[in-house]
Amino acid sequence: MSPASASPLRLVGLRTELGEQVIHDGVDLEMKKGEILGLVGASGAGKSVLLRSIIGLLPPVAGRMTTDRRNSMQHIRAPSGSISPAPRPPRSVLSTIH
Repeated sequence: MSPASASPLRLVGLRTELGEQVIHDGVDLEMKKGEILGLVGASGAGKSVLLRSIIGLLPPVAGRMTTDRRNSMQHIRAPSGSISPAPRPPRSVLSTIH
């Protein structure tokens, strides 16, 4: 696949767990360039968990992901501590809020 035609997002065999509860097992998804994608499902179906996995907040147990920016097709394993907290707003902003 050439860089010009690379999928913005591709998931293959994604598996996510929360504790001992399996949330997703074997999720495959390919998003095409210019496509608008919506996630629809019942409450508790795992929509938010899937999005958290895609953006790296909840590392999947297994699976592969490629993006147009990181086309590696390696198993997803976010290193611990890879998410850093948002910077604290300037003091003037905090005093305005309080």
